[in-house]
Amino acid sequence: TGVQTCALPISNLRPVFKYMKKNYTLTSSVGEHSFVSTASEGSSSVQNEWSNNRILVVDDEQKIVSAYSDIFCPEAVRGDKLKSLLKEFNIQAEESVSSFQLDSVASGMAAVEKVKRAVELGKPYAVIFMDVRMPPGIDGVEAAEMIRQIDEDVYIIFVSAYSDYSAYEMQCKLEKNMLLIPKPFEGDSIRQMAYTLCMIWEREHSLSDEHQRLKSHSKLMEHQATHDGLTGVYNRHYLNTVLEVELSRAYREQTSVGVLMADIDWFKRYNDHYGHLEGDRILRKIAKYLASTVNRAADFVARFGGEEFCIVLPNTDRAGVEEVAERIRLGIEELKIEFTQSDTAPWMTVSVGGTYCIPESNEKEKVMEQVLSTADRLLYEVKKSGKNRCLVESC
Repeated sequence: TGVQTCALPISNLRPVFKYMKKNYTLTSSVGEHSFVSTASEGSSSVQNEWSNNRILVVDDEQKIVSAYSDIFCPEAVRGDKLKSLLKEFNIQAEESVSSFQLDSVASGMAAVEKVKRAVELGKPYAVIFMDVRMPPGIDGVEAAEMIRQIDEDVYIIFVSAYSDYSAYEMQCKLEKNMLLIPKPFEGDSIRQMAYTLCMIWEREHSLSDEHQRLKSHSKLMEHQATHDGLTGVYNRHYLNTVLEVELSRAYREQTSVGVLMADIDWFKRYNDHYGHLEGDRILRKIAKYLASTVNRAADFVARFGGEEFCIVLPNTDRAGVEEVAERIRLGIEELKIEFTQSDTAPWMTVSVGGTYCIPESNEKEKVMEQVLSTADRLLYEVKKSGKNRCLVESC
């Protein structure tokens, strides 16, 4: 088993330089020299965290392993020819960075362990060149099946003069990222194949990483569009969307929808006395409690504005609406949030107005306005009559 760092012959680098200088930032080496090409003119350089030049050779014949070593690690080119090439492509020499890192093992099980260890270290292989027949242990295809369970992205190239499997059987067993080439092989073809597959591995992982980043960003934007930034419950905009859907469903199925408006009593006094930061903390606490109070998946809590919250209760009649309203009122009292400036109690309280209806029309906006205004009117009546109570009427 060995590890070698290898450089491409200078004759093979000219087309690579041309392509990479146009499209990518490239770091590589020739002998004791290294170079870093810049991105195309007018674009910014990009450091690719997914760069992978690691290759594993699996073969039980030392002369074959030596042949791979000669292919991937030829004698480095030095002198004026290299300097001329670097100057031609405006490439700056830096410390050595290898084009390939080559490992080798002599058996299928050793390859499995090598791949497992590489994945654990966060340094997976991009390409594996695998012999098929390696007696007396498991053969290359069996080893490849085990490797695929550890690393599903590595490219596995079977290189063999004899095989007990057809190419179709191999493809069925491994499903993807598999090639088959015969022995004896041509060095230039092997080298070019390795270089191409390393590039493909890099691009696939870069794209996958970017996809996950965009997906996470999309979820964050979706959450921000539907949730209140302070309390974490749904916002007024999303409340309107959901309430329209529930009213339409209730109209079709002729079921009752309940709506509650809950408002924190004397909240301006609380803010003035305890400060706005403490007021924000209390809003979050109240919102969290409200969200935990409604138990069904379809029940819905949103911040309506300021210290006012709206609770939507699909398929709920008067008794259900009254039960939830009183549960909310009592629950907030039981939190015993100290509030010495309140004229109602020595702790924080809420007032609740609620309504329910079976929609008689599918004019969603009109029905929604009627339901919300009724609940808000009942809440206002509670606030005028002393606070810390509930009032529920039909819409």
